[in-house]
Amino acid sequence: MSFAELKPRVKTAAFLCLAVLALYIIAIITDYARWIFLFVMFAVVTIAAYEFSGICTVARGIRFKTPIYFLCAVISPLIMLISLLLVDVAPDRDDYFLVYRHTALLVSSGGTFASIIMIILYGLFLGRGDRLVFEQLNREAFIGIFHVGFCGAILMAFVMLTNFQWLLLWLMLVVFSNDIAAYFIGSKLKGPKLAPEISPKKTVSGAIGGIFVGAIVGVLFTYLLGGTSRYSYLDVVILSIIVVVVAQVGDLSKSYIKRLYGVKDTGNILPGHGGLLDRIDGFLMAAPVLYFWLAIF
Repeated sequence: MSFAELKPRVKTAAFLCLAVLALYIIAIITDYARWIFLFVMFAVVTIAAYEFSGICTVARGIRFKTPIYFLCAVISPLIMLISLLLVDVAPDRDDYFLVYRHTALLVSSGGTFASIIMIILYGLFLGRGDRLVFEQLNREAFIGIFHVGFCGAILMAFVMLTNFQWLLLWLMLVVFSNDIAAYFIGSKLKGPKLAPEISPKKTVSGAIGGIFVGAIVGVLFTYLLGGTSRYSYLDVVILSIIVVVVAQVGDLSKSYIKRLYGVKDTGNILPGHGGLLDRIDGFLMAAPVLYFWLAIF
């Protein structure tokens, strides 16, 4: 990619960094950090759901796909938003975070189940005379239900964790450093393709480089935050690697849908980058990894 082509990407990336910085500053100087983050993340996930549903509207002869795909992808995040606003737990309770964790898991699982039932019923209705219609609807919708809906809901649930701002920042730095490293290392070293039929530009060297850089960034940022008494640095390395690998899977799952429809970008909201989903696909998929790691270990 030439400098002229790279310039709009750099400008958009700089704007996004400033937007995140502004969000953190506002959250720090107010008493409503959790709710600010919650509504911002819901807005981000909603845009991602809309972009996903938009990809699946390229002519395939199936009516009313955009509303049903959007609805199925946004049900879990919407229920999560309502639940976190309505569930009121006294902060001095010993099980304060446990209650919210159980709420998050119940809501995300329940919302996902409802979305799956909805899309299956819709597929049975439209595909009652054509089995291929049923297969197509379910094949595509399940990716959106899980990738955007379930993972987006879990991302929103972070706001009820202790030090959630730094956990989310850690996740962003690890995932996005992987994206940047994979792009530049893959472009420089080239080599075998990672998944040529799904994402022809991604290389094995880029994927390995992304894992390596992501792990370094994860450990470095943990160190800058003062370390952690709960996990060793080896734990952080293992977690960082898992996060990066899952983020790469998220990138490939979105690429599969784009390739299926011959779409280059999920949208045009971010000049030089495409759609918002193009930027946060890996971030969304990796969010449950960090959330469940913190819940289990």
